[in-house]
Amino acid sequence: MRYIVLDMEWNQPRHPLAAVKEPVHLKGEIIQIGAVKLDEKFRTLDTFNVMICPKYYTKMHSRVAELTMISNQDLKYGKPFEKAFEDFSRWCGEEFCILTWGWDDIPMLRDNLIIYGIDEKWIPDTYNIQPIFDQQVTKQGKQCALSTAMELLGEPPFEAHDALNDALSTACICRRLNMEEGIKNYANCKRRLVPDSYNSPHEYKYCKDAKTDKKLNTFKCHDCGKEVECEGWLTQKPARYIAIGKCECGKEHLIKIRFRRNENMTYRANRTVYPMDESRKEYYNKKLEEKQKQKQIRLEKIGKK
Repeated sequence: MRYIVLDMEWNQPRHPLAAVKEPVHLKGEIIQIGAVKLDEKFRTLDTFNVMICPKYYTKMHSRVAELTMISNQDLKYGKPFEKAFEDFSRWCGEEFCILTWGWDDIPMLRDNLIIYGIDEKWIPDTYNIQPIFDQQVTKQGKQCALSTAMELLGEPPFEAHDALNDALSTACICRRLNMEEGIKNYANCKRRLVPDSYNSPHEYKYCKDAKTDKKLNTFKCHDCGKEVECEGWLTQKPARYIAIGKCECGKEHLIKIRFRRNENMTYRANRTVYPMDESRKEYYNKKLEEKQKQKQIRLEKIGKK
């Protein structure tokens, strides 16, 4: 068994209304594939790097360009996605699995394969290194930035936000972990780190209407599996709220509810549940204190009238 450490960069639509909606909602179009091939002992065998000329999002989003230093001129010299992926697939060979740093690359690859009419079943077993790193190194139940992970291991990081460089950094981290054990226990590692995410199928006229949606406001405790209700919705920023969930077993959770506006001016909601920790508890209490102060100010103004 060989391992392909994969990282990609992708361009975004310059405006949400310009996003491709069919056959998938294309949040990003891949413009660079970088990869490192490892043997069964996680030793480097080869590297792969290709720039891609996009078909749908042909002008670089300013934020992506600033982050990746990829320009519109660079894109002109890239390969068409179909040819780039054909080369990558041939380079990968057979009998391999994919390693990534983060949860985004594989869904993005799947969407791009679909949009270009390529069979998504090509994607083999995949493992995100972050949960393994968390269980073996940081042990905090939190995602860790790639540069931070390299720093914690005392490794000089490659220049970030380049697909090949990020793949090389990830491969370096793999060599410092007990990957055999990490992959063997991946289900338990993943359970520690993956937040419980739910996209409500309902459309809401106003964001506040979602507070009465029972399915959006209930979830199962990560520890005991009992049903927990969201309590104390607090505004985090416009169209974003946080809440708290307290289970009978004593476990607390932080809930984030994010809204996006549909084209018909209604809202859709995503709920994400995180295990409560000290920093999340502090953040929630800070927002609660701000809300209480605002309420007190309003009451004082009413009293003066």
